[in-house]
Amino acid sequence: MVRFERERFINKQIATVLTTKSAKQISDKRRILQRTQTVAPAAPEDNLVEDVPESKPEGETSNPNMSNPPPERVLRPPAAVPRHRDVDDQLTKAEQLLGVRNDRAEGIGIVESITDLLLTRGKKSSKAKGPRRGQERKNRKEKCNVNSSARKRWATRKEVFRVTQLLYKTNRRQLARQIMGAPATTTCPLPIEEPERCFRDKFTKPNNKANVSKFATYKGSTDEGELMKPIEEEEVTKAIKGVEAKSAPGPDGMTLSNIQDIHDEDDTRIPLLFSLLLKSATIPDSLKKRRTVLIPKCEDQERLKDIDNWHPITIGPMLLRLFTNIMAKRLSETVWINPRQKGFLAATHGCNENIAILENIIKGAKKNRKDLAVVFVDLAKAFDSVGHKLIVKALQRMQLPPDFITMVTDVYTGNTTMVEGNKTKTAEIKIERGVKQGDPLSPILFNIALDPLICSLEEANSGVVMPLGENRVNCSALTFAGDIALLSDSHAGMEKNLKLLQTFCTNTRLAINVTQTKGFHFTHKSKIFVYNHHENWKLGKEIIAYIPPGDTEKYLGARRDPWADVTEGEWSEKLTAWTIALQAEALRPAQKIKVLKIHVIPRMYFHLILSEISQNKIRNLDQIIRNTTKELLHLPPHVTNGILYSNNRSGGLGMPKLEVQIPSAIVCKREALERSTDMVKRASFQYWDESNTDTIGGLRMLKVEGFLSNMSDCNADEEDPGNLVMAALPMLRDQDRPREKPVNGYAA
Repeated sequence: MVRFERERFINKQIATVLTTKSAKQISDKRRILQRTQTVAPAAPEDNLVEDVPESKPEGETSNPNMSNPPPERVLRPPAAVPRHRDVDDQLTKAEQLLGVRNDRAEGIGIVESITDLLLTRGKKSSKAKGPRRGQERKNRKEKCNVNSSARKRWATRKEVFRVTQLLYKTNRRQLARQIMGAPATTTCPLPIEEPERCFRDKFTKPNNKANVSKFATYKGSTDEGELMKPIEEEEVTKAIKGVEAKSAPGPDGMTLSNIQDIHDEDDTRIPLLFSLLLKSATIPDSLKKRRTVLIPKCEDQERLKDIDNWHPITIGPMLLRLFTNIMAKRLSETVWINPRQKGFLAATHGCNENIAILENIIKGAKKNRKDLAVVFVDLAKAFDSVGHKLIVKALQRMQLPPDFITMVTDVYTGNTTMVEGNKTKTAEIKIERGVKQGDPLSPILFNIALDPLICSLEEANSGVVMPLGENRVNCSALTFAGDIALLSDSHAGMEKNLKLLQTFCTNTRLAINVTQTKGFHFTHKSKIFVYNHHENWKLGKEIIAYIPPGDTEKYLGARRDPWADVTEGEWSEKLTAWTIALQAEALRPAQKIKVLKIHVIPRMYFHLILSEISQNKIRNLDQIIRNTTKELLHLPPHVTNGILYSNNRSGGLGMPKLEVQIPSAIVCKREALERSTDMVKRASFQYWDESNTDTIGGLRMLKVEGFLSNMSDCNADEEDPGNLVMAALPMLRDQDRPREKPVNGYAA
């Protein structure tokens, strides 16, 4: 017998043997045979609904004239019991067993099996995509010899265009970051042995020092009922909607869409599972495996060769992140955190508030001719150094329910991770210390761990004393997560604050990076200010460096000059460099406009609003944006600006005008500061003797002028000037109208 398996042109080769048949006839016959020879698998006898009838003798056929009787019908086995029913039955059984003291262990085992079942059921198999049609022909063309230099240059340009267009379609944000100077890849290029050695030493050494009894006690109250009540469907739905659709999956591969499918099928299943996790105070082992990715801290390629300039982000299973997201929101509504801590608060501009308070205190000290001492403290690897025992002690200090503390302890027990980098992974590494960056519960746990220090600093009364009406308010620290700014109205008072900080770090084994900790001090003597004339402060035996006159220090993303406040920065030069790089990219004009509008210009918003940049510099930035836009679209310079600033519905490009947007954003920031009930924030404005309302009014006038200028550019021939003024009047009417105060809560 001749076989032609895995041969090319098999039909033609068979035709050479069967000379009476053509290749077309053989192809049709083989196709028919493949259909008729497919046999269904035999079903087990126990699962058949009815017996298969026996075949009749040839003489007993119902129609003897039929030469080929139809094949007898074979009954398929019935479908198995739906798996979701099995899940629901196990959830009900686990809920019953957890209520019985003797059967609690069995109930916990059922909860773990249910979690494993949901994790495996939620995954969707991904089919490998084969080569596209014509891809083989394209590859053959690319293999042709390119002899001339012109062809080589053309091939290079074509490849650059292909890569750029692919990045524009798949990850436009990364493309914009590359244009503005970020590294081309966010993958750590170091050998995998170096991250494994670094993070194995960092994660596997437990920190069991947690003596917080010497520090300030908790003065708030807790509501156990709200914290430990069963989780409802609305909480799960809200948590799912609060997660980004493209959020990275954990090591189990389950994505948000998989969770959404399970929740849409039965919206009571996941809430019941989460309630059982809370009731049992136990997290299944299948939810304790994580993966760690490395994020660059800077854009300098030379500095990125050091592993310390890579930030570890630990990603857990999506199911556990939803559960901890719900518990973080409940915990934030239950406990009281010192108001000097502004980190990770939703609906709260923590950076703006702390910088505004610090700016008011510096200006107030100069105006009132008072002494001022400021030290910017850098906690070394604060998130990775917090001990699990410190978290437990801090939760006990707040008198939280024992079952909740047991649940949090189990969340941080028995976890492992694998560090990803350089297209490979490390072996499993045990996590014995540190809060899990990337987990929704970690921010508030970190704030709770530092709360004894902040409360002790405030109770020491060694800060800046400011009047507030007939009372006096003390401010000793401004904290945003691990970024701490210590304040005092004397050199000796700062020494007392630093000693208290050193005592806390000694009792909790938190480290201070003294080389990155800097400060300044000025005092008023003989009608002049003397700058940094006292002896340097010390932490232990290490000296804290002074910030030299004219130098700046970065605090919460802003460069701060101790004498000239927040510096505006050379944004004109930066924007010019970014636009030149954008023009050189292999993008179409419309694509360049989109990148400029959505990514490049908004990059400056935070710093421009924070520094409250002058109107002249804003106009210069607008001029650079206008010139770049016209050059990208090959428009002559005399084209009216209304085409650029009109919205898309009116036929314009909808480009942002900073002269209008920045004053408006500063007004919103100032209004948020004015609405605040924080006594220190209100006292800082009184200490500087600044009228925030007058500042807001002046900024609103700038906004109105910018609005009128914008409207006159867009509709110079159509609008009546009187109508433009009437359209701008609501901006002035809203000046004294209070806005609704947002609700504070921890971010997801």
